[in-house]
Amino acid sequence: MFRAVLGIPLLAVFLLLLQNEANAQQYENPPYSGYRIQLANIEILKEDDNYLKLSMDVANTGRQNVDLKRQDIRHWIQVLFTPEVDEGRLRLLKGNIREALFEKGLSLKSGQVKHDLNLRVSKLRKPVMPKNEVLVDTKPEKPANELPHPDESIAEKGGDAQLPEQDMGLSQNEPCPDIAFLHLYLKEEDDKYATLEYHIQNQGEGNFIIADETDRLIIRAFISGVPKLTRGALPIGGMTFEKDDGHPRMLRPGEKLIGEIKLDTRKKTRYMKCLILQLDSDQFIHECDRTNNSSAVILR
Repeated sequence: MFRAVLGIPLLAVFLLLLQNEANAQQYENPPYSGYRIQLANIEILKEDDNYLKLSMDVANTGRQNVDLKRQDIRHWIQVLFTPEVDEGRLRLLKGNIREALFEKGLSLKSGQVKHDLNLRVSKLRKPVMPKNEVLVDTKPEKPANELPHPDESIAEKGGDAQLPEQDMGLSQNEPCPDIAFLHLYLKEEDDKYATLEYHIQNQGEGNFIIADETDRLIIRAFISGVPKLTRGALPIGGMTFEKDDGHPRMLRPGEKLIGEIKLDTRKKTRYMKCLILQLDSDQFIHECDRTNNSSAVILR
């Protein structure tokens, strides 16, 4: 395919392919942030019980150069497949192909195409199923809590992301709140500071207290090399919601809180450009879901 259209700008070449992006992203792909690779003309050269040897054309269709040896950008790279992959058995091995491509350590400049790349893909890893298919006798894994509290928390002590119901202090019939970042926008940025606009929503069925005599909602900020909050993230401050500061006292089910936060971002480096916000409150012991309390943006 790529040989037939080398004279046409790559952006135009892949417009039709990107219309099928929904089918190509049935396994986990991050939001587009400038890093995108398109795989096409995939052929099976050799196969045994454990491995496939594939040949393919690989194009960097994003606006950023890609070096797959760099661990810090792997979380942000989209890997897209042409529609015919979804019609064959390779659709179950998209995640395996993606990992094999990363292990290959390929480097591509924006707009560059690599023809006839040979790739050895393991069949032993668990294939990622499309959304409308389920593996027999497979139990869903419990989501891991990767959001460490700056103080000693349940996660740091090896506990689960959610407390057992008997420890929550709630009856089975009492509704619980669930606050999360609905949107997070980078409004302004310079060499020292970044201003973000946040949209927080209570997605649960119970009320969430923003600030009163005993409860305070806190937003903590971190700089990291990846968009997930891990123990390697560097704290850079945040804000505390105080009573009578002009915000509502509570968020009822479905209600939103919109505001801005300005942060000192001088701790960012070339390889640590993810700015992460985390919602923190003592009320989270009563929250329905404690695994969705962070969101991230990428700094320049």
